[in-house]
Amino acid sequence: MSVTLTVTSSPALAVVGGPIKVTVVTANEGDADAQVPAITAESPYEFSLVDAGTGDGRYALSAYAARSGRNQDSAPAPRPSFSALAPGDTLPRDFDLGALALEPIAPGDYLLSVAWFSPAGTIESPRVPLAVREPSVISLAAGWCAGDDALTLCVAHALPDGRTAVDQRSGSSADPLRGVLFPRDAFPSGDRPVMAATAVSLFHAQESRWYAALVDGAVAAGVAQRAVIAKRLAPAPIQLARASLYELGWQTDRQSAFFLLGGFDGDGQLVLAVASCHARSPAPSVTVFPTGVRAAPAAWCARGSLRDEGRVLDVVLAFTSAEGTSLYRYTLWPDTGTLQGPAPITTHPEPVAALAMDPVGSERPEVVDVLFGPVGVDGRMTLARVALDASSTVALWRFVAPYHPERERPAAWALAQAAMDEPLVLAHLAPSVYALRVGDGAAWSEVVSGRSRLGFLHAVTPAGYAPIAIWASPDGGVEVHPVEV
Repeated sequence: MSVTLTVTSSPALAVVGGPIKVTVVTANEGDADAQVPAITAESPYEFSLVDAGTGDGRYALSAYAARSGRNQDSAPAPRPSFSALAPGDTLPRDFDLGALALEPIAPGDYLLSVAWFSPAGTIESPRVPLAVREPSVISLAAGWCAGDDALTLCVAHALPDGRTAVDQRSGSSADPLRGVLFPRDAFPSGDRPVMAATAVSLFHAQESRWYAALVDGAVAAGVAQRAVIAKRLAPAPIQLARASLYELGWQTDRQSAFFLLGGFDGDGQLVLAVASCHARSPAPSVTVFPTGVRAAPAAWCARGSLRDEGRVLDVVLAFTSAEGTSLYRYTLWPDTGTLQGPAPITTHPEPVAALAMDPVGSERPEVVDVLFGPVGVDGRMTLARVALDASSTVALWRFVAPYHPERERPAAWALAQAAMDEPLVLAHLAPSVYALRVGDGAAWSEVVSGRSRLGFLHAVTPAGYAPIAIWASPDGGVEVHPVEV
């Protein structure tokens, strides 16, 4: 047969949950024109991944199978469409296997090939090696974009060559809980991002999503739509020691976003900072807000909103001491550089385990959920819902930590980002992740087992969907699991 196929992967090493870019080249080695799949039509190619060690088939991926699986029905088969390829010519076409897979491709060593079941017979490429590895995650941010009805993720992870990559899941209203982590930026060896952040939309942003990364004393940012980078901003230096980037930012439209940072100035004072980004600006502009305190918070959370006076950030900081935990509220107006606070919210004799509140201002009551504990031999916990204006404790729930026969305590906690009527609590007590919907008669349920190590535990509550647990583990990379409680 005069038509041949070859496939190459770039790079040959991919990470779980990320893009797996491959190029299929159709060549006409005959003496006459050949009819080959038109580049404008849905791809008829089927990709095969077999285990490099055993030869067992692991994945069969195609555009048609992906469309059928996501529609949860048998979608109509694509109508064939052809174009003429002259003798000696080639037709390259790029694909992302990560986007074709209904679930992330598991780590392993594979042999990759591509086949076209042509009218004249099956044409298959030679096999080439492809390795998929778990990402070495440095930071993970996750949030629900109410303005776009979509989940967004941002991950910073180490690459095998020593560089650090930042990938982002942009979110799609057609497929809000799934998707591919698209590359956003990469930093040279040694310039490791302290933290990466993803923006949640205050309004519909048509899948455009901002991201940010804190890199060696500078904050970098950019905006992209799925795989397409619209604009990268140059890093803006911030003169703060022990700087941290809050995991969520807020975008007011497709063109602009702002992100929250914290750190210490030269006098040892805790400083909050807001990095404002615009697609027409060469770099973020940074506005600093001295807090008047000289201690690092044990936990923090924030929410952004647009009001008549412009952009507003409410930041809650939890400080711990021998006496317990004290919570304070700061309100920042980035457009005027005005700060209000610290305003005391509450004090509690137990240590803080987690903080959470709606990341986007809404008409719901202005509250923050605070998880205290565990304390005592039985691991007593207290979850308090407190009004931001310190006027009242709206609700109080008491329960115990997940049981362990040797009385070990969970290594990580997470609270749902939204103020649910019955808040959701997640706990990682190796080797399991547990969930609890607080309330009368509530009991811990297992979300997943077999996770001896994990980090960056998140509880996200998408409107109209079951809650989801998100984390990064050495065994499976970034994982997203529904929570049935």
